[in-house]
Amino acid sequence: MSTKSLRPVVTSRRGRKPLYTAEVRKYLVKVWAILDCPCGKRLVAAMPHTLEALERFGEIRLKDEVRERLLSVSAATCDRLLS
Repeated sequence: MSTKSLRPVVTSRRGRKPLYTAEVRKYLVKVWAILDCPCGKRLVAAMPHTLEALERFGEIRLKDEVRERLLSVSAATCDRLLS
């Protein structure tokens, strides 16, 4: 017998579904540009106030799910999504 026939069949992994959709990324980039391209830590700190102001003045209209994702994103994830 060959060793190939003794090895178990390897199936491909599924992986996780992405948490941050293209829509979330689009608004993240927009807020980042409006704030003059800060680092992730500063962006996350300014996000609640900035989103509220942009919605109040009619600059953006966010779905509840997108707003929740933007408010819960970490600084490291912001940096990864913006790179």
